[in-house]
Amino acid sequence: MKLPNRVKLVDVGPRDGLQNERGVVPTAAKIELIDRLADAGVPAVEATSFVSPKWVPQMADNAQVMAGIRRRPGTVYPVLVPNLKGLEAAQAAGVEEVAVFAAATESFSRRNVNCSIAESLERFEPVCEAALAAGIRVRGYMSVVLGCPFEGKVQPEAVAEISERLYQMGCYEVSLGDTIGTGTPGETQRLIETVARRIPIGKLGGHFHDTYGQALANILASLESGMATFDSSVAGLGGCPFAPGATGNVATEDVVYMLHGLGVETGIDLDLRNRADADAESKRRHREQVAAKTGDGKIHVALVVDAGLDQDAAGANRFGIFSLQRTLLREGRNAADEQRQRQSDCSNHELKRLSAIEKNGYGSVVDERDLHHGLELARLNAEPTRFQFSHDIFIERARNLRRRRRCERGPAAVAGVA
Repeated sequence: MKLPNRVKLVDVGPRDGLQNERGVVPTAAKIELIDRLADAGVPAVEATSFVSPKWVPQMADNAQVMAGIRRRPGTVYPVLVPNLKGLEAAQAAGVEEVAVFAAATESFSRRNVNCSIAESLERFEPVCEAALAAGIRVRGYMSVVLGCPFEGKVQPEAVAEISERLYQMGCYEVSLGDTIGTGTPGETQRLIETVARRIPIGKLGGHFHDTYGQALANILASLESGMATFDSSVAGLGGCPFAPGATGNVATEDVVYMLHGLGVETGIDLDLRNRADADAESKRRHREQVAAKTGDGKIHVALVVDAGLDQDAAGANRFGIFSLQRTLLREGRNAADEQRQRQSDCSNHELKRLSAIEKNGYGSVVDERDLHHGLELARLNAEPTRFQFSHDIFIERARNLRRRRRCERGPAAVAGVA
């Protein structure tokens, strides 16, 4: 099996990952996340999008984010732009790369950008022309290439035709996105083979969601087909707000772990402790936490970026910076009721931990209603003195929940139409 010697990863977590959060994530937390991903060696970090805050309020602080990040040499910070107005705002923020996006089906195009495929391509032509004239590189995204939540299976030729249009507009690369995560390795290889007849394989990238646990398998199939660029998201965060059933992106740390195991270079450190400069910086900022109050004031979403300095004795937290920690804290509930709600999900090991936690007065932890189809809250490794779940236990819990949710949605969901 011949694989590329090196793969480029584009971490879309700060944009594609956070845009689906119900509560607004503080700007400082976004900046911290972007900086630490860059410090870990991620070559491209998709920082934000310059879209209308009416449609994606999570990205309303786009200019502040771009002004606040440390521009690390060798790292690119692409942003998403839907039109000329978005490009102008991005250009004012000093971006060096933008991304435009099209869909493979008419139904999804109208849901996502409120126009037909042809109209969206016409809209992007002047965007690409203006960006290239200003010396800004343009990347293209294709959505729902292996399945659409409204139309089901998608024909590879349709994807190839629209992808070629983006490439002809000047996109240096076109990322093929399995937005709802229904693709399989065989379908992925057939799609790449079809699109590669029109666009060089070196100009294609893959973007896989992990709804059915196929993302890593699809990436491996893509590698075997010659693809060497992939989008991923720290801790598997993500999910398209306009695609029913879409769960998180494939986790950056899982992709890196697999690639390194295959002998494929990425330039990314899974353990920042191996880098003295990052270690010093991490000690200074270790365990910074910012909470964003959402909803009715009873739910708080805390995003904690772990520098990877305090591994537990068993070494469960092997992912360093990529252990983006998420803890949902619920207030005003009866602890006994929460315990009963969690019993069906928690292993005996978890229950012992939760019991000790509640006796010590630390409050409640996550219940299954807070898990967005299981994998969006993947890898919960909170402070050792509080909710220290092991990685393997939590992932198994998430997988079990995802299976139940799939059964509850019924056969229609499996077909990609619900």
